[in-house]
Amino acid sequence: MNVSTAIKTLETECCTQISIEACHEAFADCEDLKLAPDQYLHHSAYCRERKLADHNQSCASNKKRSLEIASYGRSFCGMCPFGVREFAQPVIFKKKLAAVCYFTILPGTVPLEILRKKGQWLMEFIQLILSAYDASHVPEKRRNSGEYYRKRIIYFFDLHYMENISESDLVEELGLNCTYFSSLFRKIMGKTFRQALTERRIAEAQIYLKLHKHIRISQVARLCGFSDSNYFSLVFSKYTGVSPKNYRS
Repeated sequence: MNVSTAIKTLETECCTQISIEACHEAFADCEDLKLAPDQYLHHSAYCRERKLADHNQSCASNKKRSLEIASYGRSFCGMCPFGVREFAQPVIFKKKLAAVCYFTILPGTVPLEILRKKGQWLMEFIQLILSAYDASHVPEKRRNSGEYYRKRIIYFFDLHYMENISESDLVEELGLNCTYFSSLFRKIMGKTFRQALTERRIAEAQIYLKLHKHIRISQVARLCGFSDSNYFSLVFSKYTGVSPKNYRS
């Protein structure tokens, strides 16, 4: 069993929704820690819509406070700026915050005492995988590998493509020098940061247009990181050869 499967099982058992804020690099590299797109922190349809309403400012500020509390290692309950109540279970590994597991408290969700036990189980399961990962890899070799950085870059885009991100955000995430990073990025990805981000956003837009035909094209644009729907249509046409409307039909 991997973490993604474990989350789905717990969601059914507890009548809840679980999302994870991943802080450890292993989530970008270890297959057993890979999450489904809707299992990253608050990537449900409801949360995406709320984030778009104020360009993610309220959610980002709340997440920062939540991570500060979680860094002490104790589970806690809280309410997000949009009125969603949650139970948060920190995952500490080698005295550092590796992840936070958020259990949404819904009508029908099991009592909090049971939720705490399930959170404890998920925490220990993730710690077990982290221990195996940590024992099996050699940091020096990995950090000199283009494949290591490629995975970290792709993971960063998967988490943040809908947000107003820049190259400096990724540089900070990887802890690299800006000048070195630009040349490294081109070498690994074969394109610029902006080109890679745009391609990721267009790929996501294609999924929305195909599978969610009830969502307006202007909403698809916003959900995929484009603040202007007209600009989105121009970019989409450039990358796919057809307009969003024609692609959908």
